[in-house]
Amino acid sequence: MTVYLIELEAHTGAGVETLHLASEGYATLPTDSPANTWYEPRVISPGSFQRNLFRPGATSGDAEIGYGEIVLANVDGGLDAWLDYGFDGRPVTIKVLPDADTAYAQARTVFRGSVEMLDSTRAWEELRVRIFDRRLDLDKPLQVNRYAGTTTSAGPTAEGNADLKDQTKPIIFGAVFNVPGIIANPYDLIYQWSDSAVQSITVYDAGVQLKLAANYSTITQLRNASIRPGQYATCLAQGMARLGGAPYKQITADVVEGGAGQRTAAQIARRVLLRAGMTTSDFNTATFTALDGLNNAECGIYIDTDMHTKDAISQVLASVGGWLAPDHLGVFQVGRVSGPGVPKDTFTEDDILGSGGIELLAASDDGRGIPIYRATVRYGRIWHLMQDGELGGCVSNDRRAYLSTEYREAKADNLPAQTKHKLSPEITVDTLLATQSAAEAEASRLLGLRGLRRDTIVITLPFGDSERGDEAYTRATAINLGDTITVQVPRFGYGSGRPFVVIGREDSYGTADDPAQTVKLTCWG
Repeated sequence: MTVYLIELEAHTGAGVETLHLASEGYATLPTDSPANTWYEPRVISPGSFQRNLFRPGATSGDAEIGYGEIVLANVDGGLDAWLDYGFDGRPVTIKVLPDADTAYAQARTVFRGSVEMLDSTRAWEELRVRIFDRRLDLDKPLQVNRYAGTTTSAGPTAEGNADLKDQTKPIIFGAVFNVPGIIANPYDLIYQWSDSAVQSITVYDAGVQLKLAANYSTITQLRNASIRPGQYATCLAQGMARLGGAPYKQITADVVEGGAGQRTAAQIARRVLLRAGMTTSDFNTATFTALDGLNNAECGIYIDTDMHTKDAISQVLASVGGWLAPDHLGVFQVGRVSGPGVPKDTFTEDDILGSGGIELLAASDDGRGIPIYRATVRYGRIWHLMQDGELGGCVSNDRRAYLSTEYREAKADNLPAQTKHKLSPEITVDTLLATQSAAEAEASRLLGLRGLRRDTIVITLPFGDSERGDEAYTRATAINLGDTITVQVPRFGYGSGRPFVVIGREDSYGTADDPAQTVKLTCWG
């Protein structure tokens, strides 16, 4: 009989401990790691776990955190003390063994994620551990640094005056345009655009470009520099610039962060993860390189609020149709929703459970999956819009129009699609792409991707049947989000096999009363 092992980290008040539980009592050997450890038989159900690239049934949009639950027996009150423990944000691991006689070293890890909280609808009998995939770890503000409000006179500081106290310091990744400067030292005319090093800052006063005098390594050198009116100097190491004279009107800048080849969606997402406290062991670097190979266009994002890390990454990756999701081991990966690639496996009528084993669904995307006739990609975002009253008299009409329009647009059309599909929609995607050519390429790609029939289906597979459990188990666990599979059944035009991208997965691990284990794959293609 299958045995589930739960390893759950908690802060007990005295320190951090790992708690060990199982679906039936299990002890590790002295040679195991952990050694001589008893897994208390309290797991009523390892439950189910659902995760998607985006929201269920969608191929674009914001990343949605995967979720599930573990149910534990507590009739004797032995876990009551846990209500005083700190579980939130701490890791949880689910492992599985074919039976209690199998060595711990043979246990397969089927899930690594994070705990949110404990609750129960049957508190006298059981506790429920709410678990999430590791995107929960990213659901918190990316930028935690605030202005101290302590710069109250001239000098080599840039913490803002009392008006800026506790305001979020801005941060930039990639290339951004016409970003407002934060006057971090009004006494020395020092402005800040990013709370991190940048490659270049091109400053404008009332829409008119000022002349760069020099760059300095420290704020002390910047503050002591002699700068003529109409010019500015930078301290790129701290994302700052100092004016040579009082500003005429609004100060803005075009800012570039990251070197050549580092301003792509994939590389920005990677740096955001590192900024959020992740390490290279937390993500699969090869997938970031692979995404660069699919789209290496320049992007950029400016953050001056408590934007969460997950949302910042979603916005960046959406610019190239990308996604971020952890695998079952909790390692973050990125990819792009494209047409199906090389299939990892083929599932036939014999593999899919029951007559209800296939569901045909409407997509959760705009247009509900109806083929589109036009894709519009908005790019080149202006981060501070300016009207005539904010601009100098010498600013050209073209630049005035540019600075008053938040995005530029690139379109790709297939108007004949409206002949067959009377409800054929247009989709519009806001991106952080920097250039027209990149936006045109993405619009063309989206039209090719969404301008034809695409099915969204759910197939149900066995995850441990008594007769074919090992083979089914191995095949099911091998399928990750973003993989391509082939579905071959004698219906729906799938007779020769139709490839699909896996955009969602729900694992049901079964219970002591109902040991049936299944995997539902949501597929698009």
